[in-house]
Amino acid sequence: MINLDHYLAENHQMAKRLDREFEYYSTLVRNELRRGNFDKAEIYADHIKTMVIELRRLNRNKIYHEKVQEVLLEMSNRKAGDEFGSSSH
Repeated sequence: MINLDHYLAENHQMAKRLDREFEYYSTLVRNELRRGNFDKAEIYADHIKTMVIELRRLNRNKIYHEKVQEVLLEMSNRKAGDEFGSSSH
């Protein structure tokens, strides 16, 4: 099961779907390799790579969102500090 902590709450359903598809295509790759169907296995593996790229994109969205929130909080704290400092003079 995928660790949803790596994704924004709004992306949890997408991450779950991609995780299910990842499992499905992983099984297909294994089955095709056992049968010696390397071309099909490679096509399915390409699908897996696409899912990993999308999961990474969703994770980067969360990281970006968290950094933006940190900056906004820092700016808010500075502004509050400035207002407090200027009101005491």
